[in-house]
Amino acid sequence: MLKKTIFSKNFSKKNINLKEKPKYLKNIPLLRFKEYNAEWKLQKLGDISSITTGSKNLKDNDPNGKYPFYVRSKNIEHINSYSYDGEAILIPGDGKIGEIFHYVNGKFDYHQRVYKISDFKNVEGKFIYYYLQKNFLHHALKHSLKATVDSLRLPVIKEMKIYFPTLDEQKRIVSLLSKIDTKISLMEQKYDVIKKSKKIILQQLYLENISEVESKIFQDKWDVKKLDEIAEIGDGIHKTPNYVKNGIKFISVKDIHDFSKTTKFIKKEEYDKYKMKTQKKMIYF
Repeated sequence: MLKKTIFSKNFSKKNINLKEKPKYLKNIPLLRFKEYNAEWKLQKLGDISSITTGSKNLKDNDPNGKYPFYVRSKNIEHINSYSYDGEAILIPGDGKIGEIFHYVNGKFDYHQRVYKISDFKNVEGKFIYYYLQKNFLHHALKHSLKATVDSLRLPVIKEMKIYFPTLDEQKRIVSLLSKIDTKISLMEQKYDVIKKSKKIILQQLYLENISEVESKIFQDKWDVKKLDEIAEIGDGIHKTPNYVKNGIKFISVKDIHDFSKTTKFIKKEEYDKYKMKTQKKMIYF
């Protein structure tokens, strides 16, 4: 969503010379640079790259290590060895599949349950990186028996179909998306600064938990009450409900940061059974 917002505000079709897709062509994107007209080619990821897993474990991690060590998380660890030197994309073989993608160009090592996609043939590595960010989760879900993907197998990755244009157009696309990523990074840095500033202000504006002696000192200036005296406190259900494809949104612990991202739904009958008395203003944690 953030990338889409930044694109609409900073990169209009006019100032980056974009055009919309003609209706009579199939294998091209909805939006592309005006000077390109040819349809995109289709190949499997395993035919245009080399895909392998690492050989290291978490115990090989060294906080003071010289080289980046890619494990099954967004966090990048360190290690004193490297098993590859070059351009590569790294994705976890289990865990948050479809959410974590690392792009690297240099010396690094990687976990035994992390897949390295490298040695690209007639494609830009970073073009594949952005392509996977958009399409890989959907591809993985097609090969899963559940609504989530717990683990990945090599054949599933190799079989993923990739549409790609000429190298020149790939570079143009990568350049544009990289500029957007740079803007996102700068905005996130500003966000972190503002968030830290808010924390400092909150600490100075509000009294923390105080003793009985201190409460007597402040009783003329501040009212001191227990939380359940000024608000109703309750929790959700203590079992997993029966999910359905469409219905009433169900908020789990994973969705607490952003309710709009929930993909879980329950039937109205189940909602009526467990629903809480809600008010216009509520705090969830």
